[in-house]
Amino acid sequence: MMLVSNFLDLQGRITEAGPRLRAYLRRSDQPQVHAVGTVRPDIFERVRLERLLQVKSSRRMVPHLICEALAGINANVARRSRGSISEECVTGYLLRSGSAAIGTHGIPENAACFPDWVRRDLEKGGFVGFQEGNVPPHWKGTTTTVLNGKIVRIHEIANSEKPIVDGTVPDLRMHRSYVLQHTRMMKRERQRRSVPREQENAVVLRGDDAIRILKYSG
Repeated sequence: MMLVSNFLDLQGRITEAGPRLRAYLRRSDQPQVHAVGTVRPDIFERVRLERLLQVKSSRRMVPHLICEALAGINANVARRSRGSISEECVTGYLLRSGSAAIGTHGIPENAACFPDWVRRDLEKGGFVGFQEGNVPPHWKGTTTTVLNGKIVRIHEIANSEKPIVDGTVPDLRMHRSYVLQHTRMMKRERQRRSVPREQENAVVLRGDDAIRILKYSG
């Protein structure tokens, strides 16, 4: 576990904010829940997370359930914080297999949400931008896995028109079975409540360090 902060440590000790961020690292051989900050989860919320962590992570839905629980607890803590914490948040997980996922919670569908780290990663594959649309692009999440020794990242963007790519885009058919497999996984993990799903498209971007797949929907 790593905490990056300029005003508190892993024990929750709060100091006056300094000019630099500091990384705190802790290793553990058993499930643990650490809450830091001025407003924290109550005992019932902590027990809920601890019980989820005791379930084998190999079960397909467990990481997703933990992320949803974290988002719900964050929303509860945000309401108790009287404005110092936002109800919107980002959660993610990393498995020993190398699979990982990160995504948003509580951000309106039509809100602008396109993190710089997502843009920079796509630009490494030749991404320039999106054709102009009526609403701003909305990043939904990113999944990462290892396929035949190669890192594969899938970025899911909503409210976007066709992407503009600098150079030749590899043939999507080479990775179609993998894309479809991951698409089904992402649909299970990020269900849209009572909202019709728009048509999705995908492009495979070049890059020597990783295969980048950009999924976009209007």
